[in-house]
Parts: sequence; structure tokens; C-alpha cells
Amino acid sequence: ESTELFQQKTKGPAGENQTDFAFPIYSQGVRIGTVRAVYSDSAIFKMVNKVFMAASKRVSIITIGALILGVLGLFILSCGITDPIKKLRDGARKIGEGDLDNRVEVDTRDELGELAREFNQMTDKLKELDGMKRDFIANVTHELRSPLTSLRGYVDFLLRDGAGKL
Repeated sequence: ESTELFQQKTKGPAGENQTDFAFPIYSQGVRIGTVRAVYSDSAIFKMVNKVFMAASKRVSIITIGALILGVLGLFILSCGITDPIKKLRDGARKIGEGDLDNRVEVDTRDELGELAREFNQMTDKLKELDGMKRDFIANVTHELRSPLTSLRGYVDFLLRDGAGKL
């Protein structure tokens, strides 16, 4: 039993190149027939080209979709990074303007969230130091005012000749 495939190139009725395949069929060692197929090379090329173009179109659509999703993902990721930074920048600006009650609200569990918490602690310390400064200035002013008031009273008394000749 031979299972050899026979193949030959031929010219079709319109002069196009064809490939002729022949495969013998055996049953119980006896050849009972041949299966023959003739394919036009141009028809095969057209079918392969059609499949290739369909695959190219699918790959292009998938590539464009992946690019769109990638750009969208990058936009979302960049907003997730830049929004906390903008909040920290705005908070620093307000503190620089003297608004020590300002709090930076960043609800992330990454380094930016940690920086925001440290920033808020720094603001609390600045507020505490500002209160201590005000208390110190008030105390110093009071302590300076009391002796000055006494001296002023003595000077007024002396100027009115209330003490007599000195």
C-alpha cells in the first residue's frame, strides 16, 4: 500500500497556474481509486490574502484598543499621583499665607498619604508654636507695661510738684 501524495504544477484553461494533487486510495491492499484535487494558485493566494487581511484588521483593532486603554490607565494613574501633590502644594501655600487651621486631606496609604499626615502634624506644631509666641509676647508686653506705668505715674507726680523740691 502506497500512501504517496502526487503533486504537479499545471496550467488552467485561462492560463493560470494550478497545483494538481492526487492521492491513491487502497482497500485491503488493492487500489480502488484516486482522490484528485486541483487548486488555482491565484485562488489560494486570494484566500490566504483574505485571511491575512482579516487577521491584520483584528490585530489593528486590538492594538488600537490596547493603546486607548493604556492611555486611559496612564491618565487615571497620573491623576492619582498629581492630585495629592496639588493638595499638598495648595496646603503649603495656605500655611505660607498664615492659615494654620488648614488641613491637607489625602486619603492614600502610600508615601503621599504619609507626607500629608506629616504635613498636618507640622501644621499642628506650627499652630502650637504660634500660640506660644502670642502668649510670650502678651506676657512680655504685660511685664514691660507694669513698670512703665509705675514710672509714668512717678514722673507725673514729680512734674506736678507733688513731692516738693528735690
